[in-house]
Amino acid sequence: RSGEADLALADDRAELRDDVVLNTSNGYELRSDLMTSETSKLNVKSPGPVRGKAPLGTLEAGALSISKSDDSGGTQLLFTDRVKLIYKPKPLIE
Repeated sequence: RSGEADLALADDRAELRDDVVLNTSNGYELRSDLMTSETSKLNVKSPGPVRGKAPLGTLEAGALSISKSDDSGGTQLLFTDRVKLIYKPKPLIE
Protein backbone atom coordinates (compact mmCIF):
# COMPACT_ATOMS: atom_id res chain seq x y z
CA ARG A 1 0.00 0.00 0.00
CA SER A 2 1.24 3.50 -0.69
CA GLY A 3 0.04 7.04 -1.21
CA GLU A 4 1.37 7.17 -4.78
CA ALA A 5 2.63 4.65 -7.32
CA ASP A 6 4.11 4.66 -10.82
CA LEU A 7 3.93 1.46 -12.85
CA ALA A 8 6.03 1.16 -16.02
CA LEU A 9 5.52 -2.34 -17.40
CA ALA A 10 7.58 -1.61 -20.52
CA ASP A 11 10.52 -0.67 -18.27
CA ASP A 12 9.90 -3.60 -15.85
CA ARG A 13 9.62 -1.11 -12.98
CA ALA A 14 7.25 -0.09 -10.22
CA GLU A 15 7.86 2.76 -7.81
CA LEU A 16 5.81 3.28 -4.65
CA ARG A 17 6.03 6.52 -2.65
CA ASP A 18 4.40 8.30 0.27
CA ASP A 19 4.08 6.03 3.33
CA VAL A 20 4.72 2.68 1.68
CA VAL A 21 3.59 -0.32 3.75
CA LEU A 22 4.75 -3.84 2.89
CA ASN A 23 3.22 -6.84 4.70
CA THR A 24 4.71 -10.31 4.32
CA SER A 25 3.09 -13.70 4.82
CA ASN A 26 5.50 -14.52 7.66
CA GLY A 27 4.63 -11.54 9.86
CA TYR A 28 6.72 -8.53 8.79
CA GLU A 29 5.09 -5.11 8.45
CA LEU A 30 7.62 -2.70 6.95
CA ARG A 31 7.25 1.02 6.22
CA SER A 32 9.32 3.34 4.05
CA ASP A 33 8.94 6.57 2.09
CA LEU A 34 10.03 4.88 -1.16
CA MET A 35 10.22 1.33 -2.52
CA THR A 36 11.04 0.22 -6.05
CA SER A 37 10.55 -3.15 -7.67
CA GLU A 38 10.98 -5.00 -10.90
CA THR A 39 7.60 -6.17 -12.20
CA SER A 40 8.83 -9.44 -13.74
CA LYS A 41 10.53 -10.92 -10.66
CA LEU A 42 11.00 -10.45 -6.94
CA ASN A 43 13.48 -7.59 -6.60
CA VAL A 44 12.25 -4.94 -4.15
CA LYS A 45 14.46 -2.15 -2.83
CA SER A 46 14.02 0.61 -0.30
CA PRO A 47 17.02 2.90 -0.76
CA GLY A 48 16.12 4.92 2.32
CA PRO A 49 15.11 4.24 5.92
CA VAL A 50 12.83 1.29 6.74
CA ARG A 51 11.03 0.70 10.02
CA GLY A 52 8.51 -1.83 11.15
CA LYS A 53 7.44 -4.89 13.05
CA ALA A 54 9.08 -8.27 12.69
CA PRO A 55 8.03 -11.61 14.16
CA LEU A 56 10.71 -11.22 16.87
CA GLY A 57 10.27 -7.51 17.65
CA THR A 58 10.69 -4.14 15.98
CA LEU A 59 13.39 -3.04 13.56
CA GLU A 60 14.89 -0.05 11.80
CA ALA A 61 17.42 0.01 8.96
CA GLY A 62 18.90 2.48 6.51
CA ALA A 63 17.96 0.35 3.49
CA LEU A 64 16.26 -2.90 2.48
CA SER A 65 16.50 -5.36 -0.42
CA ILE A 66 14.10 -8.26 -0.97
CA SER A 67 14.93 -10.97 -3.51
CA LYS A 68 14.94 -14.70 -4.18
CA SER A 69 17.79 -16.50 -2.46
CA ASP A 70 20.25 -18.11 -4.88
CA ASP A 71 20.88 -20.99 -2.48
CA SER A 72 17.44 -22.09 -1.33
CA GLY A 73 15.07 -20.37 -3.74
CA GLY A 74 13.30 -18.82 -0.74
CA THR A 75 12.79 -15.12 -0.16
CA GLN A 76 15.65 -13.12 1.37
CA LEU A 77 15.13 -9.86 3.26
CA LEU A 78 18.43 -8.01 3.57
CA PHE A 79 18.48 -5.06 6.00
CA THR A 80 21.56 -2.81 5.78
CA ASP A 81 22.98 0.50 7.01
CA ARG A 82 22.68 0.84 10.78
CA VAL A 83 20.24 -1.97 11.48
CA LYS A 84 18.54 -1.88 14.87
CA LEU A 85 16.46 -4.83 16.11
CA ILE A 86 14.61 -4.66 19.42
CA TYR A 87 14.10 -8.33 20.29
CA LYS A 88 10.92 -9.11 22.20
CA PRO A 89 10.93 -12.79 23.17
CA LYS A 90 7.68 -14.54 23.90
CA PRO A 91 7.14 -15.28 27.60
CA LEU A 92 8.01 -18.77 28.76
CA ILE A 93 5.01 -20.89 29.64
CA GLU A 94 5.54 -23.03 32.71
